[in-house]
Amino acid sequence: MVVNEQAALLRKLSQLDVEGWTESDVREDFIAPLLRLLGYEKGSDYDINRESEHLLSKPFLMIGSKKQKLDYALVVRKRTFWILEAKRPDPRRVSDDAVFQSHFYALHPEVRARYFGVCNGREIVLHDVRAVDESYTPLFRCEARELPARFEELARLIGAGSLVRSLKDRVLEDTRVLLSSEVREEQVRQFSAELQKVLREVEPQVRQNRVDVWRRKQQEHERGLQDLANEAEILDIPRVVLEFTKNRAELDLAHQSFNAKWERLDSEARTACLTKIAESLYEVPGSLHRFNVLALLLRYPHFALTSEAVRSFVKEALSGFEQRPAAKAQWKLEAVLHRAIYKASFASQALLRDFQRAADEKRRNLSDEELIWRDPSVWSERHAWIRPRIDAIWHRFCRAPTTVVHGLISELEELERQVEEACGDEIRGRTASEGDLTWFPDYDRPFDYMRSTLFGVLEPELAAADRLLEDSDLDAIAALLRRVCDTYTVNHGDTLWTRLNAKRGRVVMSTELPAAVLDRLAGEDVASFICRAHVHRRGVSALLDGLRAWGKGANEFLELFIRLDVDSRAVIVEDGAPLQ
Repeated sequence: MVVNEQAALLRKLSQLDVEGWTESDVREDFIAPLLRLLGYEKGSDYDINRESEHLLSKPFLMIGSKKQKLDYALVVRKRTFWILEAKRPDPRRVSDDAVFQSHFYALHPEVRARYFGVCNGREIVLHDVRAVDESYTPLFRCEARELPARFEELARLIGAGSLVRSLKDRVLEDTRVLLSSEVREEQVRQFSAELQKVLREVEPQVRQNRVDVWRRKQQEHERGLQDLANEAEILDIPRVVLEFTKNRAELDLAHQSFNAKWERLDSEARTACLTKIAESLYEVPGSLHRFNVLALLLRYPHFALTSEAVRSFVKEALSGFEQRPAAKAQWKLEAVLHRAIYKASFASQALLRDFQRAADEKRRNLSDEELIWRDPSVWSERHAWIRPRIDAIWHRFCRAPTTVVHGLISELEELERQVEEACGDEIRGRTASEGDLTWFPDYDRPFDYMRSTLFGVLEPELAAADRLLEDSDLDAIAALLRRVCDTYTVNHGDTLWTRLNAKRGRVVMSTELPAAVLDRLAGEDVASFICRAHVHRRGVSALLDGLRAWGKGANEFLELFIRLDVDSRAVIVEDGAPLQ
């Protein structure tokens, strides 16, 4: 919630006329919005158990208020940390009896809350179960009219984002007070060992909490993506939705919305729609966009124009766009933009400090759950700085005359050269920890371009790839793989090539193997080695995947003709007799 909205709601709560309100009015019109301001929401990690869902059992029902249910139990990841009882605004001050009742409920073994509170619409009283004295001095007491000025103090104690941190601080203070009364140092050391044991015991649960949070955030993201796709016009889905689609499950969600709109189109409109989408392959400078657009088009292979558009794109990419000078210039511009702007982001120390400050500020303001989902860092801030600059320059020049594009490329390459001279060591030192930015400096290699787009989308869609690619295309892929075999590991390109060759009964030959793999293969049965060893290095893993796709079980696999060609450093598999 933005600061202005929060301030407005706090002012509204502080100015409410609660005269004549019932307990239900206090719950609905005062406590409910206050809990939302504190970050609690039904069904979230910071959950709210309402009175209808949290019954107290005997003997607690027989003592105190006639009300037999808790009004609010505030929960952090399924654990109740504090409770809140609602009362009528009359009397004006929260009564001792109301505080005693709330305290009693907090002690219930099914509740065991650390904090308990009472709110009557006029004031809020909060107590710490472990710090209650004879006079019941509250940990926090605030009249409604004081809320705007004292809300941050309340939020630091029981706000969703700070409650656990607040409790940890209080536990540390309790521990400090307790241990300071010891007279034997070995007792302190023993306590330390017991504490370490507790920390080890909770680590699995903490890891599971992290997984649960991430999955919940992913589900929220997917729901948001689905809503965005449902609201978008069909032609806007590739532009608006697919830019944020980062895996096949998310792509499936976008496709569901697209297909629902598609079913309402007539044949002519469908043709026009797919034509427009096919044209969009060149409209955005990013492999994620091309990946998603290609994957979407492959869902409609019965349209000849779609197949031809994808086939044309594949063949052009395989050839490095040699037959289309304008497309080749665009591809080169995209590559140089990624490299030059990425490297330029290292040229200013002030800019680097800005990245760090922005990441630190976000980390301070985000909840633990938000940090698990998307943890701000220098590289994420760098990426956010780079992306709009690439897009802006690309959209300005991508349709410019080829001579103009080449002129810009030369200027960018000169900028890149100058930055390399000034900051080369820092650039090379940073890339190892910067996620998907790591490969930006090498973005001009054709193989990288296809690995991140064509092979990644074609390999899972084997049937479509089989229709689109001819044997000559597979030979082109093989030639490409051989040219770059020293600079890559097993990936979709290698696996696609192996699977399609196997499907067509052609000789299946892995790319050249490194010496380390050859050394392990030498002197033993190659087939049994590959069967039992998942060596994720170049051709061996891709070969295994290809044979599985071929439908060969372990016994059938051992019957294949397999040999190790030491001269060419390759494993060769043939179904039956060797080809002549």
